[in-house]
Amino acid sequence: MKLVNSYHFLDNDTLVISYDRTGLVPFEIAFIPGWNMFSLPVELPGWTFSELFPEVVDVYWYDPVECTYVRETTPEPGKGYLGLWLDEVSYTLWGSPVRTVDVELHSGWNLIGSVYNNDDFTTPDVVPEDALYDGILYNYAEGTYYPSRTVEPGKGYFLASRSDALLTLGNHPIAKSRPFEEIPSLSDISVNFGEFSLNLMLTESAEPLLMPPVPPAVPDAYLTNGEGRYMALPSGYDCELVLTDRAVVSAAGNLAVSLEKDGEIISLDGGVLVPAGSYKLLAGGLPNRFALDNAYPNPFNLATAIRFELPEESKLTLEVYNILGEHIRTLAKDKYPAGVHSVIWDGKDDSGVPVSSGVYLYRMQAGSFSAVKKMLLVK
Repeated sequence: MKLVNSYHFLDNDTLVISYDRTGLVPFEIAFIPGWNMFSLPVELPGWTFSELFPEVVDVYWYDPVECTYVRETTPEPGKGYLGLWLDEVSYTLWGSPVRTVDVELHSGWNLIGSVYNNDDFTTPDVVPEDALYDGILYNYAEGTYYPSRTVEPGKGYFLASRSDALLTLGNHPIAKSRPFEEIPSLSDISVNFGEFSLNLMLTESAEPLLMPPVPPAVPDAYLTNGEGRYMALPSGYDCELVLTDRAVVSAAGNLAVSLEKDGEIISLDGGVLVPAGSYKLLAGGLPNRFALDNAYPNPFNLATAIRFELPEESKLTLEVYNILGEHIRTLAKDKYPAGVHSVIWDGKDDSGVPVSSGVYLYRMQAGSFSAVKKMLLVK
């Protein structure tokens, strides 16, 4: 062996050895106790989940062809996973960043992964273009599902597809994750199985939200109108609540909700233990306060719905102004009965002329109650 250089160290010297990580980047990921939906936006060839995450109990991927969960041992770019941890833990991984990735989709639910940067999913790159059911991503966290339109690094998402398709992630990088548009909820329904819970909703919006598959070996709860599984349905639907195991069910909001089975009415006030089964959902009741809700959607392009709540019959005025305070449109000026109401603004003034893009104010006046909120028209 040829001696190139030699160094001599004293007993109190500190020796620091640094490894060259050329081409590798760090990625930090954290998990909470319970099921976590995640992905790895860095390539880690040769590593297994048990080596990367010594504390993980199990890791699953959802097989869209067989419509079932299968255990996984090694990570792959573009895939999302459900992992079970017993304690809160975090890791720093070093790997090659995944900037873009092609994901094969199949008809039904697909569990997809992420890329190294936030990726805007408002207009996803998918072929064919009409393959996605609603274009909404569903991430599971802390016992329930959350809709999203941003692919965030390290998260996994369920995505529903009408047909086989090819999805490309990473072509729309953005600096920050965009919050999902607020869903006007009339009643929030909580289903608590003990260690696991799900949140369901009756909403004012016209579009339902699907309910993805629950984690492995976990009880299921969903709303159905006879045609599918949903986490949110418009309040006007005739629907049922389905429970695969007994659970404590409660409801909160301006719309009173109860269950009916075999002629028996089950009130959900304060929460009640409900056996497994299918229950007709009965929604009714009046608001207990005046309220002007957020426009939905907001921002909007063609039209937006503005909802207001009246605890009693009231003479109401609802008007739109521009940011300078100039009157644009009178949307409502009449006597309304007690209840929840909604009007549509189509982005036009009182003369029927479309207005320009920008911030607009909408003001509600009902008796002594007055409220003003903002909305953004984008063309």
